[in-house]
Formats: sequence, C-alpha cells, structure tokens
Amino acid sequence: MKFLAGLALGLLFSLGATAAAAQNPDVSVTLTASPQSPKPGDRITFRAVVTNSGPGPVTDLEAEIWLPAGLTPSSVSTNAGTIITSNTTGGLVDNVTLGDGEGFTLITEAVLPSGAVPGTVLTGVAEVRPSAPDPDPTDNRATATATVGSVAPAPVPTLTEWAMILLGVLLAGGAVLQLERRRRAA
Repeated sequence: MKFLAGLALGLLFSLGATAAAAQNPDVSVTLTASPQSPKPGDRITFRAVVTNSGPGPVTDLEAEIWLPAGLTPSSVSTNAGTIITSNTTGGLVDNVTLGDGEGFTLITEAVLPSGAVPGTVLTGVAEVRPSAPDPDPTDNRATATATVGSVAPAPVPTLTEWAMILLGVLLAGGAVLQLERRRRAA
C-alpha cells in the first residue's frame, strides 16, 4: 500500500512539473504613432514595444510593423534581434530572445508624401510572432493611427497703413495730373 501511495505521489509531482514546464510565455505588443497630425513632407514614426510577461524566456521571436498604404520605410531600428532590410512595407525583426519580464522596441519611420490628403487616417499595424504557441494571442497584434493635418496657407503680403496712405496719395496725384493734361489738350 505504501508503495502504491508513493508511486501515485511521484506521478503527481511528475505531472505537475511537466505541466509547469509546458506552459509557454505570454508575449504582447503595443504600437504608437507620432506625430498624431503629421503634415505632408513630415516624418512619421511608428514605435512597437514587445514584452515577454513570462513565465520563462522566449526564443526565436519575430516582430513586424506594417506601414499605412503609400508609405515606404526610410529607417528601421531595434534594440534586439536582426533587422530584415528587404521589407518595403515596414520593419521586420527576427531572431529575438527575451527573458521573463524583458522587452524590446522596433521603430519604423517614413516620410509622408507631399500629395497626402488632409484628413486621411493613417493606420499602422504591429504583430509579434513567438515560436511557441502563445497562451493569450489576443495581444499579439496592435494598431496605431495618425490623421494627416493640413498645411498652413502661405501668408498673403499686405501693405501697412502708411503704405496704403502713400499709395492713395500717389494715385490721387496721378489722377489730378491726367485731368490737368486733358484740360490743357482740349
């Protein structure tokens, strides 16, 4: 009887250790866009922050930012992994290893085209892809938006008060001279 109780207890410990070891880390991503109201010709930055909430480390992680349609990345930077430079729609980083509670940042910048229409909503998307199944995949994708602002109109040059008075005097004087010439010619 003691043997069976010991065997059952050992089996329970073994199953508990296996269940704990099989638990995969939870990885999440957030995305921000700045400035929130870029104007045509401005630089817009999409910043993804990836975090490993544990338990345990995650290896061979991939993260990507997709820029809004019409934007091409001018620069991609990260503080982890390897940047894949062949991506023309955003920024991609792979081969990332994160310990429990660690994180990293992926930044993709682009220049807003001069023909961008004011009021257009620009939506960037970030996604993180862990190599092992994530227990909560709902936080593996994030979006951020910015709205194209309008360019301030060019200032219209105007005359000062004294310049307007001087212009009025010159016009009146010219009119008097013209009338005097017509009177003498007649």
